[in-house]
Formats: sequence, structure tokens, C-alpha cells
Amino acid sequence: MVGMVGETEDTFWTSLEQIIRMAPDSVTIYQLEIPRNTPLFRSMQNGRLAGELAAWDVKRARLAAAFDRLEEAGYSIRSAYAAARNTRHRRFVYQEEQYRGADLVGIGLSSFSYVAGVHYQSHASMDEYLESLADGRLPISRAYVLNKRDRLVREFVLQLKLGRVEARPFRQKHGAAIRDFFAEPLQKFAARGWLTFNDETVTLTRQGLMRVDRMLSDFYLSEHCGQSYW
Repeated sequence: MVGMVGETEDTFWTSLEQIIRMAPDSVTIYQLEIPRNTPLFRSMQNGRLAGELAAWDVKRARLAAAFDRLEEAGYSIRSAYAAARNTRHRRFVYQEEQYRGADLVGIGLSSFSYVAGVHYQSHASMDEYLESLADGRLPISRAYVLNKRDRLVREFVLQLKLGRVEARPFRQKHGAAIRDFFAEPLQKFAARGWLTFNDETVTLTRQGLMRVDRMLSDFYLSEHCGQSYW
């Protein structure tokens, strides 16, 4: 995790070098985000945070440098968060298929699921969760049914996190040309040097990959912009 409370350059690099010495097949590094419904956010609001938080430009710089170091150590970058060894023979099937629209069932408190075009979340309260199960009901607290356009956008923004989106599956599955459907944000981010695109692919640059989570909302449908879902 990049940007934890109290993290410094020294502690970050010490942790990374230790991981490299352990030589795992895959390394995932997330930039810290703080949703509004978390204790950490409340600690920030009331001034009780025990330590400093890194700014976004610092987190991005550390992640970019960490990816460079992992590449030096024999890893290949496979998404905005992960690097792996021998990617030709190791697919992260759960992630890749989910990003392309496959169903995913989450189990446990607050878990998110996506089944047959419906997003839903389980109860965050243990009491409500267990009560639902005891009554023979699914422990679902909220759900949203995606229409055809919603599904197209969902799959596109998820696949952007992989660093590359192929246009052909969107033409075949959704009957849409992503270059035209997302013309405005694609042109905007191409001008900033964060991605390149043509009729067949959208490819993020390393700068874009470090910022992908901040880019995604520009590709949302207008009715979903400016909304808080916490």
C-alpha cells in the first residue's frame, strides 16, 4: 500500500526491497484512498490522525518508481496495481474475466457482487447479515440493475485498469465503437499524454496508469457523475 499513515520514503523502499527478496509470483500495490464512511476519514476530519498522509503526487511518484524497480527485478506490469513474473503462463483470471463482464459473487459483510447485470452489496452489520440468513433471505442491503449502456461503461472503465482496452469485443458484444462513444474523455486524456487510442485499442501510458482511478469518472454516463455512493 502506498501512502499509509506515517509512511516515509525509507519505510516504503524498505518494504518493497523486502518483498523483492521474497520473490513472490505477483506483487500488488494500491495507492491509499480514504472513503468517507471509514474511521480513517473521521480521524482526518476531527484532527485526530496519528501521523502524516502522503499527497497524491507523492503516492503516484512512489508507485511509478516501485514499478520501475519491479521491472528491474524481472516483473512485468499487468495492471494499474500489479506486477507479475512470467505473465505468459499466469493469468489473473478472477480480475480479467470480472473486468470483461463475468459474474462475481461476494461472500461476507459489505461484500460486493455482480450477477446477470445486477450490482449488489451485502449488509455491513453482522446482526442484519445473520438475521437475513436466519430468515432464509439473501443478506443484500442495496442493488442496482445496469442497462445496456451501463454495462458498456462498466466494462470499459474496469478494463482501463489493465492498461489496454481492445475495441473489437465492444463492437461484437455491445455494438459500440469505443473511440466514438468515449470521444471527449479520450481526446482530453490523449492531449495530456495519459493514453493513446485508435480504432482498435486504447492504451494507457505509464503516467496514465498511475492516475487511472482519477480518470475513470470522466467516462461515466452523465447521470452517474457527481454522485456519492457511500
